[in-house]
Amino acid sequence: MIDGNGNVPPGITEMLQPIADLLGPVVSTLSWVMGGFIGVYMLYLGVTIYQNSHKNRILKEIRDDVCYLRQQAEIADKKRSVKSKKKTKK
Repeated sequence: MIDGNGNVPPGITEMLQPIADLLGPVVSTLSWVMGGFIGVYMLYLGVTIYQNSHKNRILKEIRDDVCYLRQQAEIADKKRSVKSKKKTKK
């Protein structure tokens, strides 16, 4: 069918032309649809990454606030314990 140079005989090309004409628009439509799905998926990934980074930032701020409040509570506990020790020594 194909000679050593990679040439296809003219009779086979003429036989396969109607099939190629039929499949051309189908393949084009299929590639457009698949590209659309991939594009939507990429947008979804981008939005998800953005939302997760935003949540992580908020959680980090909450963690920092909790650490600060714990430190303040420890300072207040130490002051109370010092005051109670002074009262018991009198």
